[in-house]
Amino acid sequence: MYWFGEGGYYDHQKLMQQIQQQEDTNKDLKERNRILGAEVYDLKNGAEAVEEHARLDLGLIKPNETFVQMSTLTSPQMQENYISPVESKNTDSEDEDSPDLH
Repeated sequence: MYWFGEGGYYDHQKLMQQIQQQEDTNKDLKERNRILGAEVYDLKNGAEAVEEHARLDLGLIKPNETFVQMSTLTSPQMQENYISPVESKNTDSEDEDSPDLH
């Protein structure tokens, strides 16, 4: 009964494991709620958070500001996506002279 019975050792171990998993989940959710609560507080009480969201989400640019956009592509990624103006010009001119397009 102690090892295999209802409420025995293995059932107890299984329940303890489930309790630990639930405590871990609750800890993660409490941290997420704390962060969201801080963000809500900032949005209600500070103009800086509202301005940050407007800049990131809506593209806010104030008067007399210069907008600079920087790429996060690495050199190999840029080379894969880069089309040389010479190559672009050659393919465009070939398409214009192609009898299939006229």
